Amino acid sequence: MAVLPACLGRRDVIAHVRSSLNDRRWVAIVGPSGVGKTLIARHAVHGLDPAWVDARGLTDIDDLLARWLPALSPDIAPGDSPLLTLSRTLDEGGRLSVLDGVSEHLAEPLRDLVESVLASTSEPRILS
Repeated sequence: MAVLPACLGRRDVIAHVRSSLNDRRWVAIVGPSGVGKTLIARHAVHGLDPAWVDARGLTDIDDLLARWLPALSPDIAPGDSPLLTLSRTLDEGGRLSVLDGVSEHLAEPLRDLVESVLASTSEPRILS
């Protein structure tokens, strides 16, 4: 098991994120670059085996989908759209996804994507 770097002074925040992941299907950590959102996420999901998606530098929601799907190792059915494949894979696996480094430019399209996924599934949890 990997040892995480220290996350001093953030115990309450980490506990809140963990608790929120138990109560909610989508949890977002927001703040300016460099404040430690990724470190908080790493501590919050430690031991949960999430599908980690590095979304840094992505400017298009289709690029995010293209990165998210391989992280889940989906069983792709012929003719399925990326969104249908994502929803089915998340629902069947119930695995937590961490979308790390999503830019503010993708905030609205991400909201629409996640709302669509959550409406069509019952299991998945997402941390962004």
